[in-house]
Amino acid sequence: MKKNDIDSSQFFWNTAMDYIRHYLTDIRKASGNTISAYRNALNHYIDYLEKQKQYNRKDITFKEFNRKNVKEYMNWMLNDQQLAPKTCNLRLTAVHALMEYASQENFELMEKTKKHLKCYLNEFHDDNKPDAPLFYATTHGEKHHLSTDTVEKMLKRYAAKCISNGTKMPSSVHCHMIRKTRAMNLYQQGIPLTHIQQLLGHENISTTSGFYAFATLDTLAKSLEKANESQTAKKWKDKKVMEKLYRL
Repeated sequence: MKKNDIDSSQFFWNTAMDYIRHYLTDIRKASGNTISAYRNALNHYIDYLEKQKQYNRKDITFKEFNRKNVKEYMNWMLNDQQLAPKTCNLRLTAVHALMEYASQENFELMEKTKKHLKCYLNEFHDDNKPDAPLFYATTHGEKHHLSTDTVEKMLKRYAAKCISNGTKMPSSVHCHMIRKTRAMNLYQQGIPLTHIQQLLGHENISTTSGFYAFATLDTLAKSLEKANESQTAKKWKDKKVMEKLYRL
């Protein structure tokens, strides 16, 4: 996993959900009992992080799956909870399996990036000149180097202008945000995932659904809020309700 993935709660929940609901079910063809055991084991560790380590459930990331936390978790299960060693080992196996899956999944996404690059080269570099710029502009029939930071600088300039006007903006603005923002906007507007998959160039629908599934929590919250406009107290904000939402 990359450093920014480790720090991302969205990446954690997307990956964990995809692992339980797609990988174990559709790829591994695991039995219902096995899937249930792994789901319960992972939720048990998340419960531990929330109740014993005081982490905010919705903000949990892979960063909390560090060696120190896992060792303290094992000690807590064995000595405080007096659980059988077999049960502790099973739960530890589930944590390790999720971590391994997350690392492999990140590598597979890089492989897909390489395939997209090859398609780009085949379409825009049919002359196969090794010294030709990868990204270029054509003037008078000649290819010229395209500055790699031209668009980036423009985005940062306008982001700084927005911030100076009081508009909230991300601390680090980059080009890929345009792609993600547009796709997320389409998803929240109800555009079918299959259409978004084609726009993004994802080979597998699970990649698209896994990345944007986390947004359903926000969508669900907004729907519930709209349905409860007449109520003073928003029951969906209840801690127990949110705990049920943030479970695998």
